[in-house]
Amino acid sequence: MEKPLVSVILLCYNQEDFIAQAIESVLAQETDFNYEIILGDDASDDDTTHICQQYKHIYPDKIVLQLNENNKGICRNYFDCLMLAKGDYIADCAGDDFWLDPHKLQREIDAFRAHPQLSFVYARAKNWMQNRQEFEEQTSPYQEQIFRDKDFGPATAARFLSKQFFPTVVLSAATYRKEIVLKAYQAFPEIFIASSVVAEDLPITSVLLMAGPACYLPYDHLAYRVLDESVSHSRDLYKKHRFIWTCARQTYQIAQCLGLGKKSIKSFMKRALRDELHYAYQTRNEDFAKEIFSFWTSTGYRKRLKDYVKYALILILA
Repeated sequence: MEKPLVSVILLCYNQEDFIAQAIESVLAQETDFNYEIILGDDASDDDTTHICQQYKHIYPDKIVLQLNENNKGICRNYFDCLMLAKGDYIADCAGDDFWLDPHKLQREIDAFRAHPQLSFVYARAKNWMQNRQEFEEQTSPYQEQIFRDKDFGPATAARFLSKQFFPTVVLSAATYRKEIVLKAYQAFPEIFIASSVVAEDLPITSVLLMAGPACYLPYDHLAYRVLDESVSHSRDLYKKHRFIWTCARQTYQIAQCLGLGKKSIKSFMKRALRDELHYAYQTRNEDFAKEIFSFWTSTGYRKRLKDYVKYALILILA
């Protein structure tokens, strides 16, 4: 079989109700190049594994099936699949999401062909509200292609980590150069697969923006399925804030490891620290407050008098 130009990483775990739609949306791509699908099933205990095996049987030359004996977690599963990829470019899709456009991959590769200096190409994601079975009403102000050939490097990566890079990047609506991420992964594995890492897209997008510019395409390429309960969305407020807090700590670690400096993300980090300390105050969560305050002290970021007062009140009232 001809070497694939693109490898699509499709991770899944206990997603028997959604995985077929995700796979079908990738198989529906119309391209003038070869691509492969790397299915990474993370030791599912429902029917997900069986569904993946059926697709592998039907498309033996298109699908690479990675069945984990033990659950590895999203990040290690992702990078183990990345190491299997034969393509020069990587796209991905979560097992509970799906692509919306059969021209997604072709459009993104065409952008690389037009602008060889790109590190990645991305488009829009639409929120599919699973409980309502409809798309969330969203109007993007970005209706034209955006390509800023000088917009990359440490300052750009810091803007992304501080949530100041627009249009917003959703990695499953993107295609990127594998070589850039592989080199960074080999140099700084701790920011990609450490046990504290919960979001694979943060380090990937950061190292891509360090290396080269991005191109935004004004198309809806991804349906992001919003569930009542998932890794990044939860009705449980503590779980929700714990995820936000872990992402903030991960952001700090990435900035330090890539040499961006803590000053480059100071405003974002201080806002995150104060928001989570306030949540700990509202819920009288002493352990969470101690964790936040200890980390805050370790960063060297200054605290206001009211931050000390709030922390003291938590300890008194808990």
